[in-house]
Parts: sequence; C-alpha cells; structure tokens
Amino acid sequence: MKPAILFVVLLFAVILNQLFNRTGADPDADLVTRLAQLEARTELLTKRLADLEQAAQAAVPSTNQPATTTAATSKDSAVDWRLGAGLQGDPLRVAAQTFDQRRGRIEVLLEIKAPLPDADAWPRQPGLQVPVIMIARDSSGAVAAEQALTLIRGASQEPGVYLHLGAELSEQTADRVQVIELHRSR
Repeated sequence: MKPAILFVVLLFAVILNQLFNRTGADPDADLVTRLAQLEARTELLTKRLADLEQAAQAAVPSTNQPATTTAATSKDSAVDWRLGAGLQGDPLRVAAQTFDQRRGRIEVLLEIKAPLPDADAWPRQPGLQVPVIMIARDSSGAVAAEQALTLIRGASQEPGVYLHLGAELSEQTADRVQVIELHRSR
C-alpha cells in the first residue's frame, strides 16, 4: 500500500476511535443496531426484486397458445389483440395498436424489421390497401368484420421504417368486437 493511503486510513481509524470514546456510547450496540437495520432493508429489497421478477415472467407470452398467433395488449382498448405470423418481428413487427370502440377506428403502427419479400404488394400511396388483414370477432368468436388495412402514413419500405395502418368499422360492428386478429395476406 502506498504510504499516503496508509496514513489516511490510520488517521481515519484514530478519528473514529476518538469519536466513540468521547460519546461514551457502546460502539458494539450501535453497530448491532445498524447491522439489524441493514439486514431488514436487504430482506425488503430481496422480496421486492422477487416480486418484480415474478411479474416479468407472468408478462411473457404463454407457449400454450397456437403458433399462428400471439396475444398483444393495448392500453387504449378493451379488446384482445392476436397477431399472426409475420407480424411478430420478421420481417414486420406491430409496434403499437389501438382500437377506438366509440368511433370504430383501428390503427396499427407497423415496423419494417427486414426487407419485404413481397414489396410489390405494398402500396406507397396513402389510402390504398396493404396486405394485412384485420378480423374482428364478437364475444362468441364469430367474425364480425374482415377487411384489409389501409396505409395512412409511410411510403418507404426500408428496414427501420414505420408504417401507419388503419381501418374503420361501423358503430354496430365496433360495439360487438371483443377480439381483433391481424394476419398477413398471402
């Protein structure tokens, strides 16, 4: 150890020793109390960490679901979302989805993760249909509506770009919708 560091450590030890001797308090009692407080705090933090890990594991999609769809959630809607293969990360990933049940408006933000193999099927002009099919189901599982989504915004098809897609349902249909499925059309 360098002499300067050794000197500082010894000086610190002497100062601590004098502080304990001046106060007349039992240093062992204070140390035991502080140690008990630290142990209690460590237990509390360990419990919180275990709760967070358990919640994170519960949020992972179940492997018991069919391989063709994956459940997705949206803060803004009370419907269940199901995403078909090809919309779960390669070449496309649904970054966000909303359903305004009052207006019957469905909007999807789609991220292009890899070059599209069927790039010619994707329009570059807003208002045209894209090869993504939306199937809306009611509480019995019956199809309430089935239609292609339309391009709202996003003309580029380069990886890393987002496409804003949408669809509109009638009020009567929107009121019945419980599940929205999104699939790539072939």
